[in-house]
Amino acid sequence: MSRPKTENPLTLEDLGDTSVIRDPVLTNDFTYDVAWSQDYVIWSSHGFKDSKGDLMGMLRLDRKATVGDSFDLTVKRVVLDGPTDFHQTIATISCQGDELATPRSWQLSNHSLDQDLKALSALSLNESGNFEKGTLICQRDGHESRQEIPGKLAFDWGMLAAVQGLPFEKNNAINFTYLEALSHIKDDQQIYYHGATTLPIGTGSMTVHCFRHLGRGIMPTEYWLDEQHRLLAAIDGGHAYILKDLMDMPQLSGMEAVLDRQVDEPQKSLPKNARSISKKTEKPNILFILTDQQHMDTIRAGGCEHVKTPAMDRLLKNGVS
Repeated sequence: MSRPKTENPLTLEDLGDTSVIRDPVLTNDFTYDVAWSQDYVIWSSHGFKDSKGDLMGMLRLDRKATVGDSFDLTVKRVVLDGPTDFHQTIATISCQGDELATPRSWQLSNHSLDQDLKALSALSLNESGNFEKGTLICQRDGHESRQEIPGKLAFDWGMLAAVQGLPFEKNNAINFTYLEALSHIKDDQQIYYHGATTLPIGTGSMTVHCFRHLGRGIMPTEYWLDEQHRLLAAIDGGHAYILKDLMDMPQLSGMEAVLDRQVDEPQKSLPKNARSISKKTEKPNILFILTDQQHMDTIRAGGCEHVKTPAMDRLLKNGVS
């Protein structure tokens, strides 16, 4: 007998059918525009309803109101990077108190952690940036980039917070530019209220509301909220951010310990069993890129004048093909 499959992409109904969602244990006093903290489980079902799936990591959002119409959002995320290692992201963002939590300025650090939760300095990256008067400025490894952003700007972790302050009203679509991981710009984005439905969860049910985010260069994302505007889940393709209070997974305690623990300072060198990426290595660093089922004559730099492939053209110009 074949196993029952989830829809592709994953839906909230699929999550309700899996064995990882338990009866809601939520308070009814959630208010968006005050200080709050939320923990989300990063989860994948691998396409099967009867699967406990995989715990991919956890995300914590801490919102703190500041003076005026702004607030600070602190993001801490850990994801599995192999059987025992982790990748950690910590970001502090000053956000405008508007409908999209527009980022004003931020500091971000990325670390690869070994099994002892020690950060590897050779694999660490610090970034900062700000957005003012339509100009996006990003600093990374001593380099600065500037880009003009027409219209509104939002970012992925900020959207998880901002959607909780949007009204449940149809015909109120918002168009914007998307800053993924505070680094990658995605144009032509839109979010809108899709409607409400009743979702069976465990032995009970609850009314949930859906916002849909569509746009160029991203997987369609659905944000599901309860009646108090609390974000229950954000579903992106085959993965989901699920509010921890809805989950029933024994592995959560171990992942929470990693999320809560203060990570040690970066090591000055990589462990002996780790792959060195030092510039002093005698071996060259080679990045091999293979696009699936793409013939050479479908690239402009390869001789096809009927298509526009600027990114591929730059790779061809600066590399070997």
